[in-house]
Amino acid sequence: MARPDCFVAGFYKCGTTSLYMILKQHKNILVSDEKENYFFRNSATYEKGITWYEKHYYDFEKRSNKDIIVEVNPGLSEVSGTASRLSKFYSPDTPIIFILRNPVDWLYSHFRFEIRRGAFPLKDIYFCKKHSFSEAFESYLSAQTMKELKCRHVFSKQINEYKKYFRNIKFIFLEDMKRDADSVYREILQFFSIDYDAGADVGIKVNITDFIPRYPLLKKFHLYLKYYNRKLKLEHKNRFDIKWLIFTTNVEERLIDFIESTKIEDKSKVNITTRRKLEKYFQSEKKLLESLSGRNLEDIWW
Repeated sequence: MARPDCFVAGFYKCGTTSLYMILKQHKNILVSDEKENYFFRNSATYEKGITWYEKHYYDFEKRSNKDIIVEVNPGLSEVSGTASRLSKFYSPDTPIIFILRNPVDWLYSHFRFEIRRGAFPLKDIYFCKKHSFSEAFESYLSAQTMKELKCRHVFSKQINEYKKYFRNIKFIFLEDMKRDADSVYREILQFFSIDYDAGADVGIKVNITDFIPRYPLLKKFHLYLKYYNRKLKLEHKNRFDIKWLIFTTNVEERLIDFIESTKIEDKSKVNITTRRKLEKYFQSEKKLLESLSGRNLEDIWW
């Protein structure tokens, strides 16, 4: 068994899946088959112990032709407490990367992702299907109001928690990845002390959120089945559980294939007036992130 040497710890909807697919191609890097796991962020899973974590996600020897193991897991920055748990097994010098993006774009992307995966109430998904992402987003914001969004410091809050325990932290920006992915890729490899691998396709884009489910109720069922299968995978105890998991996973895969083949494309943008309001709402977060990262964000954000 083995365990990761370094981490890409955040954030959701900031390009972590694309980076995972890029790093997976590198000839000297190992990543787990499962991009995200719940070990450090979930109390029940964490209580299974570090040996369980290693066996369940990294049940392989570090092969002689591989230099490091990288865990790409934005779930490490989703809830409070993960940095403290991680610090019990890793030194303060452990390399940790955070990928950031314009908070306004992050919020809109996150909204679209939650609609697409069926996490919102059915009435909201049907409203989005009938109108558009941008109109549904306006409705969502008007229902929440800026004061109740509770995501003003979604990035800096978690980063500050990690800085209590770790000092070898690097910041990557999605806007830079979009502009020059190869340069960012080289920067990441240098941070991990790994040689450049020209064979990797750095133009990979995954988890595109420009689609609305055509059948919201079916998408709701798929979301339930996905969580059910994840629970089975963690808790299966006998041969019957494994066979049942194989069956339900097959159903899930067929279902998502159908949902993906029938989805509705929607590339509508955030209303410009709303964007300005959100920029004002996130202004203090922007200042905090400039201080934390040492980067002037005027040129890539607002």
